[in-house]
Amino acid sequence: METHKPKLKILALVCLVQLGSFGAGLYSGHTYWPKQSVQVALPNYTTENVKAPKPTAPTNTTQPTPNTECNIKGSKSRLYHLPGGAFYDRTNPQVCFETEAEAQAAGYTKSSR
Repeated sequence: METHKPKLKILALVCLVQLGSFGAGLYSGHTYWPKQSVQVALPNYTTENVKAPKPTAPTNTTQPTPNTECNIKGSKSRLYHLPGGAFYDRTNPQVCFETEAEAQAAGYTKSSR
């Protein structure tokens, strides 16, 4: 029994702490101290959904500007599309060219379709 005295003392202490906790309502699900919510106004903060601006592509002044009527259309993927090609009608031109040589000189590659 003497060898178990320290263990019994610790067990008795734990039981007393648990009983005190039950008595204080810590395990009852009811809190006696109301929770205080703190709301801090942050500068430049809004709760509304705000969309970030879309990044704009850098403009290259050495290439011709796009127009609605193109002979040869240059796309974002650096391909050029000829009239009658599979993707010519679907391509939104980034650059318009008059000749294939002009498109190749600007670094564009001919579309395979």
